[in-house]
Amino acid sequence: MGTNSSNMIRIEAISSFRQLGPRNNQEDWLMPETPSSTDRVLVLCDGMGGHGHGEVASQTVAEAVYQYLHNLNAAEYTAADIQAAADCASVALHQRNVVDSERTMGTTLVVAVFNKMRLLVGHVGDSRAYLFDSDGRIKFRTRDHSRVAEAVEAGILTEEEAFNSPYKNQITRALMADTDHIDVDIDELIVENGDILMLCSDGVNDCLRDRQLEEVFVAFDFVGAAESLRSQCEVASGDNNTAIVAQLQQDEPNVEIRSTHESIPHDAGRQDEHNTADTCEGNERCACDHHAFCPNCGAPLEPCVRFCPRCGQEISRRSTCRFCSALDRGLEIIENGIHSLRRKISGNIVD
Repeated sequence: MGTNSSNMIRIEAISSFRQLGPRNNQEDWLMPETPSSTDRVLVLCDGMGGHGHGEVASQTVAEAVYQYLHNLNAAEYTAADIQAAADCASVALHQRNVVDSERTMGTTLVVAVFNKMRLLVGHVGDSRAYLFDSDGRIKFRTRDHSRVAEAVEAGILTEEEAFNSPYKNQITRALMADTDHIDVDIDELIVENGDILMLCSDGVNDCLRDRQLEEVFVAFDFVGAAESLRSQCEVASGDNNTAIVAQLQQDEPNVEIRSTHESIPHDAGRQDEHNTADTCEGNERCACDHHAFCPNCGAPLEPCVRFCPRCGQEISRRSTCRFCSALDRGLEIIENGIHSLRRKISGNIVD
């Protein structure tokens, strides 16, 4: 699909890989199958093998979403366009399921579309989109629709525990053949010169954590980084592993948009690092080096901030670091004790 000549976000370089890994069946699919610098629509799907014919589901949805958006050829894509493409894919998946499977088929989805000033990213499931800055640091990462991601957000698990959990691949949202609509989470991203977009299946981020991904993009130029990702996944991944990696250019940055974006810390995103510092500065942030992502918009967060600098979402400290988790639990115990004492004094509780 050719890039509109007035389009200000350009793909400077692009690379992709789709590897079988140790599995017997390839259930990842990407569109276009060979992405190029002229594409404005990129799609990646990971079929759910346990639901039957995962390879059929991923190919069906990837092709349907891509063709819908490709044929639309909008001057400016909208969130509604991405949702409509997913709904169209759900219909196509249902039709294939009737013919091809006695079990309900399903797949994840991550899609990126390029507009003049902004990048739209939609996702369902645990296939991810990342946006790295020109220094290789994570600016944005989608939030997985999975049980462990929800447990981390609720403060039940730490990021480290979630990564090592045997349930980390149990997703809570997917495009299924027996459902004609599923909500797609859609983010509007600001692109700056040299930013790198990566769409990937869980076979990539299951073997390369966020900190390791940053190390790759810091250590190598674009070509070297793409090859390093491919080779490391080839050796270490326990699953099909697929990724599209694109280096982006913004020909005419919008100053107003840029100023909004600068409130997001560029050096955040290393969510799996932690040290045992036990001090907190005014309950706003602590001295630990643990990072997290906003559960609402996916923006990376500095240690222990109380509100997301992008969308204003209140952040639970217990999902950010162990010290603040203990602090919150301690405060909760104290508050519960005070309420209990007040009830006893008022005669509401009789021993």
